[in-house]
Amino acid sequence: MELKSVKATGNSMNQKDLLRLAMHWQKIDKTPEHQRTLEEWIVSENIGALNECFGARLDFGTAGLRGAVGPGTNNMNRGVVQQTAYGICQYVHTTTLPKRVVIGYDARRDSRQFAQDTADVFASAGFEVYLFDIAAPTPIIAYSVTWLKCTVGIIITASHNPAPDNGFKVYWANGAQIVPPTDKGIADSIESIADVSLWDTHLSNAKHKPVPPQMLEDYFAAIHALRPKPTTGASFVYTPMHGVGGWAVAKALKDTGHQWCVVPEQAEPDGEFPTTQFPNPEEPGALDYAIKMAESVDADAIVANDPDADRLAVALQNRQGLWTRLTGDQVGLVFAYYLGTIQSLPTDTLLANTIVSSSQLKQLAEDFGVDYACTLTGFKWLANVGLTHLDRTGQPLLLGYEEALGYSIGGLVQDKDGVSALLLMADIISHYKEKGFTLWDVLDEIALKYGLGFSTQHSIKRPGISGQHEIADMMNTLRGNPPTTIGGSTIIKMEDYLQLERSENGVTVPITDMPKSNVLVYWLENQERVIARPSGTEPKIKFYFEAIQQVDTIENIPSTKNTIQHRLNELWQSIESMLS
Repeated sequence: MELKSVKATGNSMNQKDLLRLAMHWQKIDKTPEHQRTLEEWIVSENIGALNECFGARLDFGTAGLRGAVGPGTNNMNRGVVQQTAYGICQYVHTTTLPKRVVIGYDARRDSRQFAQDTADVFASAGFEVYLFDIAAPTPIIAYSVTWLKCTVGIIITASHNPAPDNGFKVYWANGAQIVPPTDKGIADSIESIADVSLWDTHLSNAKHKPVPPQMLEDYFAAIHALRPKPTTGASFVYTPMHGVGGWAVAKALKDTGHQWCVVPEQAEPDGEFPTTQFPNPEEPGALDYAIKMAESVDADAIVANDPDADRLAVALQNRQGLWTRLTGDQVGLVFAYYLGTIQSLPTDTLLANTIVSSSQLKQLAEDFGVDYACTLTGFKWLANVGLTHLDRTGQPLLLGYEEALGYSIGGLVQDKDGVSALLLMADIISHYKEKGFTLWDVLDEIALKYGLGFSTQHSIKRPGISGQHEIADMMNTLRGNPPTTIGGSTIIKMEDYLQLERSENGVTVPITDMPKSNVLVYWLENQERVIARPSGTEPKIKFYFEAIQQVDTIENIPSTKNTIQHRLNELWQSIESMLS
C-alpha cells in the first residue's frame, strides 16, 4: 500500500488549491468516468463544480456514509471508500478486539467494487476478511457479524435512496450499527488520515474468505423460529423493488408453505431502478406494478421490500376496493397487537419504537403488562436498548420498530429486517384471514381500544453544501424563535434533544435518558405532536406530525380519520408558514 500526503478536504480552499486537489484525486479515485469528469472541470476551471465535490468531506453520520456516486471528497467513490476503510482499521488497531471483518454489498452502482476495495484495505491492514460473494440483504449481512464473531461489519448500500446514491454502513461487534463513543472514535480516525491517499490498495494477493453456507442456513432456521403460530392460506404479491431481497424472501416463503408471486418487472436486482424514480415503497407510485399484478391474480395483500431488504411495506384493498399501503405505524401496531394477543407474554418482554413513531405503542405495552422503551431515531438505538434489556432480563427485544417501515422481530438481527418481518406478516395476514378478518379489522379494533391515531411526514429537501446551511438555518430558526402554538394548538411541552432540555409549565429540566441529537419535539394539547429533525442520510429536514382522537364505534372511524388528516395538514401548513 502506498501512502501519500494530500489535503483531502476543500474547506477554505482557494481556486489554486481546488485545482491541485482535483488533479491529485484523479490518482486516488481510479474510476474512469470520475477521472474524465475531473479532467473536464480542471481544463475548463469549473470552480463551482469542483467546490461542490471538494468543498467538504462526506459526513460520517447516522449509519456511516451516504451520498451521490461521483468524484471528490464530498461524494461516494473509491477514494472516499478506501480512506474510510483505512480509518476504521486504524481505530480497531487502538483496541484489543479481534481484527476480523465481514463485508457485504447490494446491487447499486459500484457496490461490488466498493466492497472489493474495502476488503483489500482491511486485508492489507492485517485483518481476517470475510467477503460476501453475492449481493445480499442488509439484515443477513448484519446477522453475519455476530455469527462470524467479527469486530466490524461493512455493508455497501444506500438502502432506498435514488439510483445515483451509494453508502458505507458500519456495524460493530454486537451486530448493531455503531453508537457513541465508537462512531466519534471512527470519525476522528478517518479525519486523522484524511491527508493520506490510498490509491494503490487493490492487491491481487489479498486474502478474503467466503461467508460459510452454514451462516445462511442458521439465519433461515432462526427466522422460522420467530413465528409464534405458523399459519398459511393467504396469497401475496411480492416486489423486491429491483433490490437484493428476492432470493431470500423466496426461500423464506417457500420453506414455510406460503403462496406468492413476484412482480416480474422488478424481480431482478438493478441499481438503475428502471421502473421507479425513487425505489422506496413509501413513495407515491412505487407499488403501481405490484398493484396491477395483485388485481390480476386476486391477491390478499402486497408485500414489498426496499432495495436492500431491511424495510417492509404492506398494502391491502380497502373497503372501497382501492389498494392502499399501510403506514409504518399501522404495520408496527399490527405486529405488536398480534404478538401480544396470540400468546402470553412474560412481564419483562420489551416493545420499543423511536420518538418519531406512534406514541400508541406505549399504550399497547401497558395493556399487555410488558416493558416499553422509546429511543432516538435510528435502529442503532433500538438495537442497543434491546441488547441492554437482554443483558438485564434474559429477554430479547420482542418488537422494535420505526415509522419508516423498519421492524426487528425477536432480537434476531440487531437492525431492521425486512425478510423476517415479511415472513411473520404473511403469517399474521393468513391468521386473520382464517378467522374471516383483514388487517383493516385489526386496526379498527386497535382504534376502539386505544384511540384512532394517524401520523404524516413532510420533508424539505436542500441538496449540496448550500443546502446543508439552509437546513441548519431552519433548525436555528425554530430554536431561536420557539413557537408557543402550532396550528392554533398550545404547546404544552417542548423537548430539545440537542440541548437535552425539556420545558413544561414554565419549568425547564434536563433530559437524562437520551443522548444528544438535533431533534425538536413539540407536544400539543389534544394529543397532537410535531417533531423536527434533519435527516441523517439524505439532504433533507424532516417534520413528523401525529394526532390521536377517541372513537366509540367502528362507524365513526372514517369521519374521525378525515378530521385527523385535515388537522395534520393544518399543522404542516403552520410549520411551513413559520419557516417561510
